[in-house]
Amino acid sequence: MLLLAIAQEANRSGACSLTQERLADRCRCSVRQVRRMLKQLADERYLGRGSRRGALGGGRTSDLYVLPREAREGKSDTQMSALVDTASKPDI
Repeated sequence: MLLLAIAQEANRSGACSLTQERLADRCRCSVRQVRRMLKQLADERYLGRGSRRGALGGGRTSDLYVLPREAREGKSDTQMSALVDTASKPDI
């Protein structure tokens, strides 16, 4: 669900900058769960991440998430669906 939430908000370049709190709200899970899923998605290269800073050297505002080109073109739908299913299951 997290990857789908990011994809829905991504621009044509595949970039999205929702806060982790907003992603948690959209996925109906905790911020901690979002952080775990984001790490897993980034580790497996389904998602690129970078931090965003406020104006004039301000603090961190949110992360920038970028979907890989293959994901935007739909070439890895099966792999992405499997990862989304795995990532959305709570740890036991």
